[in-house]
Amino acid sequence: MNASIIRRYGDTDFITGLRAIAATMVVAFHCSIFREFGQIGENVTEAGRYGVQVFFVISGFTIAATYLGAPSYLSYLVRRLMRIAPVYFFVIGAAIALTVAGVITGTGWSARFGVETDAYNLLMHLTFMSFWDYKIANSLIGVEWTIPVEVFWYVILPWVIARAVGVRKAVIFMVGLAALAFATILIGAQLGPSLISEWFPTTYGPYFLLGVLTYKLRSSTQMIGRETMAFWGGVAIFLFACVAAPVMTGAWVGVATALIIVGHRSSGGVSILTTTPLLFAGSISYSIYLWHALVVRYFALPESFPGYLEFLVVFGVTLVLSVPTYLLVEKPTNRWGAVIAKSPAVLKRQAA
Repeated sequence: MNASIIRRYGDTDFITGLRAIAATMVVAFHCSIFREFGQIGENVTEAGRYGVQVFFVISGFTIAATYLGAPSYLSYLVRRLMRIAPVYFFVIGAAIALTVAGVITGTGWSARFGVETDAYNLLMHLTFMSFWDYKIANSLIGVEWTIPVEVFWYVILPWVIARAVGVRKAVIFMVGLAALAFATILIGAQLGPSLISEWFPTTYGPYFLLGVLTYKLRSSTQMIGRETMAFWGGVAIFLFACVAAPVMTGAWVGVATALIIVGHRSSGGVSILTTTPLLFAGSISYSIYLWHALVVRYFALPESFPGYLEFLVVFGVTLVLSVPTYLLVEKPTNRWGAVIAKSPAVLKRQAA
């Protein structure tokens, strides 16, 4: 079973291991895993929310690899959308069905904003435009706000990649995206709830571009002999961010992720990021990310229930749901995406 589940990417298998860590962080956060263990426990638990930043940096890396290796923008975009959309739609459907049947309660966000699962809400989700309305952005699954953010950068980032050539231009684009993120936060603060900017794509542009830069740096001769320092520096920064909870923890985690990606090299030895458990969980990490929010809502365990036990229960059940979803939905639709991207219809449009 493991052999049919685990994805293999050669010398970038460790990216799959990072995905496993990112997904586990988010589940741990939603289960308040270490809430009983004092301030450090609270810091580590809170750091789990920044698993999203790990995903965003990885996405930037993957977008660069996929786009630069594709015959055209359209072919690239078809593969990216088929990678993310089918499972997203499937879990949205499951969430709505389970909520209507009374098996799970609605999301806390839908209750907070009095949101209904109406045609408007569903249309905005299915078109990946829900980030325009913070009241509905997280109202169906409870963690889906990140998916439209990903799709936004799937569409936009290739334009940046084509122009951010050379160190000088890359720095200019990074400064520009950082300024845009800052402006988004300021405008959101003026308009109302922080969620306006917190769930808006332009807030996270620097993380995606950081991922692109890691892709380019991995093939740069400038990194020869410096990989070990970058990797362990990234690990140290990551641990510091999780334990100490510094200001702008998400940025620390993003930089740490980038350094780990840039510095990781397979030397034939054993790497913790390419061990079988991490490769297994990382291969199904997308399903884990989407399903776990529904599992948390199903159990609705009280605050008095130990966080670490809640995590074990939620993660275990989520794995049971994620494996068949990966095998029956995610894996086949990924293959279809690859076929469609190379189909005569797409290639004809590319030529035109």
